[in-house]
Amino acid sequence: MQREIIKKLPKVELHCHLDGSVSMEAIKRLAEINNVDIPTSDIELRKKISVSKNCRDLKDYLNCFSFVLPLLQTKESLTLAAYDVLKQASDENICYIELRFSPLQHMEKELSQKEVVEAVIEGVKQGSHDFDVECGLILCMMRHRSEKENQEVIEVARQLANEWSLAVDLAGDEARYDTALFEKPITIAHNYHLPITLHAGECGNQKNIVDSIRFGATRIGHGLTMKDTMDIKQLCVDHKTHVEMCPTSNLQTRAIESIANYPFMEYLELGIPVSINTDNRTVSNTTLTDEICLLDEYFNISYQLLKEVMLSSINQSFTSDDKKQKISKLIDEAYESVV
Repeated sequence: MQREIIKKLPKVELHCHLDGSVSMEAIKRLAEINNVDIPTSDIELRKKISVSKNCRDLKDYLNCFSFVLPLLQTKESLTLAAYDVLKQASDENICYIELRFSPLQHMEKELSQKEVVEAVIEGVKQGSHDFDVECGLILCMMRHRSEKENQEVIEVARQLANEWSLAVDLAGDEARYDTALFEKPITIAHNYHLPITLHAGECGNQKNIVDSIRFGATRIGHGLTMKDTMDIKQLCVDHKTHVEMCPTSNLQTRAIESIANYPFMEYLELGIPVSINTDNRTVSNTTLTDEICLLDEYFNISYQLLKEVMLSSINQSFTSDDKKQKISKLIDEAYESVV
């Protein structure tokens, strides 16, 4: 496949973190708005906002967020950041993206969780209108936060679900906090009929994948720890559990030794639905086009397979059936010239 053709084709992304994906240009604007000093050199700024080649593990990777999070504590900043990520999506013809964030991470200046989410909704409304990108939002509970705080994330998602397409997630240091610890808030989300995707199997206990499915998740983020365990892979096949795959991020966190060992094709061949994602565009210094090219380099992906992955991704998205049909038609028509 050719990079320029991949970039122009309509694409779907389901796993993209807001705080890890704010562009360098937007970070400079956020620093001005918040009166915060940042490096004037792009090279030095890049060192602050993107993971180093010496990243040791997921915990080390997550440390990169400490630079940008202080810039995302006001309504204006959150709206600007959401708008910026949709512009990035539009620049490489992503026609549907799901943007995830934890309202718990943006309350240092006394915004409520609801105000945080409303500010992000305003940004995606503006971005969707200006760039013609459909966008869903996913609210993340955090593994290191209290049960009460995480239950509030669920309540906010329920309250605002009629205003915008909202789902819930569980993110954070998986190696220290197993998914089983969060059964109660996840069950509440399930009982509210909120769509659920959970980070599971990025590292740590592979039982997290089993528990995620047991608690009602229809999608899991990363899902790598099951790659050598057929019983769990079969569980995903049986439940049609979708795996949101993020190749570059997984290499950077040492979740996978090399791209040659990445289970992308294996999962597809087993019948596990997958999507291709950036995880954190800025922290990982990547784009969705980059991720597809990386997989193509090692697995020789065809345009037909890429089309099937994109159609599967929109089908497994958390948007309405009408939007799924609209975007599926767009993908079908656009890929006719290359398939």
